[in-house]
Amino acid sequence: MVLQQARKFARNIHTAFNLKVTKQTKPIQFINHLLRRVGLSLKFHRQAAKGQRFYRIDVDKLNDLDRLAVLSSLSQKWAQLGSESQSWASQQKPIEINNTGICCDPKQAANASDEFIPDEYREGVLEVGTWLTQAACETPETLQDILDVAIEYLRLVPQAKVWLWRAMKAGIKDTIEQLFPDYYQALSTP
Repeated sequence: MVLQQARKFARNIHTAFNLKVTKQTKPIQFINHLLRRVGLSLKFHRQAAKGQRFYRIDVDKLNDLDRLAVLSSLSQKWAQLGSESQSWASQQKPIEINNTGICCDPKQAANASDEFIPDEYREGVLEVGTWLTQAACETPETLQDILDVAIEYLRLVPQAKVWLWRAMKAGIKDTIEQLFPDYYQALSTP
């Protein structure tokens, strides 16, 4: 699935990251090369039966100063490419990665202005918001699992959608929109 998307945007990936995506590209190697370009790497997690291996993003590197410098450089490159070609810039939406640490601090999410949430629902809404905050700094799979829980919660308490949306930080919303547009659509309020 990752390689399908990568092949679809092979030209942009080559321009932004100087990586070539071909039919011979191996998924795990490609992901590792791409992550290295933004200062991250995969870390072996476990091996299942039949030799299947599972990896996770090495979260220790998220706030690494070298990584933050790389992201700043990439942002400048995107801006430069966009200014050089208006048609190219109008087709692309740069990926913004929240490096403020706020996205990864559950206390920040819990301190969100929540006076608009009725007392009987406050604990549930803030708990789901905290889970989303924590999951946004984990692997995309973890975030997707928590999004599934959030959607299920919203099926049980439909009016919580507005409260949850208002309580979530902008960085979390942006991460969800970039990684999982369908979930973003389901969570966002009109």
